[in-house]
Amino acid sequence: MVKSTKRAWKLALAVGLGVAVSAPAFGQLPAPGETGKTPMPSPSETVQAPSKSTVDPGMSSKPPAFTIPPGEAAPAPKDPKAPAPKDPNAPVVSNDANTFAGFPTVQDAFSALLPGNFKDTKYKWYGFVRLDGIYDFNPIGSTDDFVTSSIPIPQGKGRNFVLTPRYTRLGFDTATPLPEHDTTIKTRIEMDFFNGNTSGAFGSFPLRLRFAWIDVGPFLVGQAASLFMDYDVFPNVLDYEGPPGMVLMRQPIIAYRYDIADNLRLSVGVEQPYSDIQWVEGGGFVVNPGTGIITTAGVPKNIQGLPDFTANLRYKGEYGHLQVAGILRKLEFQTAAEENSIEWGYGINVTGSFRPWAYMHQLAPGGDCEPTPMEKSRVLGQFACGRGIERYIQDINGFGLDASWDPVNGFQAMQTYGWFVAYEQWWTDKLASVFTYGGSWVDLNDTLPADTYKSATYFAANLIWLPAERLGLGIEFLYGTRENKDGNKGKACRIQTGVQYRF
Repeated sequence: MVKSTKRAWKLALAVGLGVAVSAPAFGQLPAPGETGKTPMPSPSETVQAPSKSTVDPGMSSKPPAFTIPPGEAAPAPKDPKAPAPKDPNAPVVSNDANTFAGFPTVQDAFSALLPGNFKDTKYKWYGFVRLDGIYDFNPIGSTDDFVTSSIPIPQGKGRNFVLTPRYTRLGFDTATPLPEHDTTIKTRIEMDFFNGNTSGAFGSFPLRLRFAWIDVGPFLVGQAASLFMDYDVFPNVLDYEGPPGMVLMRQPIIAYRYDIADNLRLSVGVEQPYSDIQWVEGGGFVVNPGTGIITTAGVPKNIQGLPDFTANLRYKGEYGHLQVAGILRKLEFQTAAEENSIEWGYGINVTGSFRPWAYMHQLAPGGDCEPTPMEKSRVLGQFACGRGIERYIQDINGFGLDASWDPVNGFQAMQTYGWFVAYEQWWTDKLASVFTYGGSWVDLNDTLPADTYKSATYFAANLIWLPAERLGLGIEFLYGTRENKDGNKGKACRIQTGVQYRF
């Protein structure tokens, strides 16, 4: 009997050691690529059959039997008093004022409709840090950008020096694939500090929203560049403003894009309207009071009755691109007697780019040969004209020159022109220059005041050096003129330098 007992103990010990050796480590997952191995459940986990409410409709309602693979021990039952496992994605909650307490859900109407962790979304921060030094030889009203319409007339004598970081920019992009729709949702939020105070007043600058859009399939919605403009022809000037006659507008937009061919796209959209007008009141002209929102009865006002309708047709070739854009606008004025006057604004904007030396050598992008610096050089240009489109010409936006009203002529839209041409010359792979010349003018009504803006010219020449990747230094000379309705003129000269690091 003693021998039988010893023999039984030895057998039990051998079996126990065999099970201990063959069982996997606590909570260990299978190695990548391995199959047929089930991880050891945690002691805090319990295996339960799914209820009828959670069973996949495409499967039998009978729960599958749970079996333990050979060589593994059964899971330990869950301790009802043990704390629930911590969710790694849960926000930190604390009474400590210095601890982040999680994101609030107030005024977030959409997030709760479709729960998910967006694990497939890609994120990207981008932007640049920049400091510019500016010296003006003549008085000008814009110290941080070269706005020719701000040249004072009559113009006295004076100098101005500014150091400004307001060009600094910050952006955030996301991209989320939608395999079931064979597309990707893209978003962008972009800001800079070109808002509020000028550099001559304070050293603190509020954020300004540049872009906030959603791009999915053929649709673009949000704050984006107007379809009437073409960002790809904005010359690489150090000056933030650029040519006075350039069509430049970022605003709320709903757009639809359709690819007619591989290199030809049609885009149509509706955009935020604003009747940028002026009228006679109290013996003088009043320019754009308030926001144009109707709040008070019995006073003259500009009305925003319809969105602006825009479209463009864009061709992209091997050596450049060509875009033709159009716009249709409803301009409306209401007198104090609440009598409405309407003018239709319309215009066309032709823009393009061309690389002449690459074309001469038949060196298409993406080919086997790398382009020489000369072959990267390009020509950029724009010509825009129309009635009631002054709001889209960047130098005179806000001057009330879309249309004007007076008791003699009534309500009249004004003809506006904007143009420029630029040449970007690459001297070496790290050294380039940009030469830009352009202007704008308005065919004014004869009843407008004598000091009303009529036209402007702009010239810029620079030298840009790229000593290291994403680091740029530049110096630029700027010259501009302004002419009023009565023929009086003013001019401005500026030297601008800049240091920028892109991330």
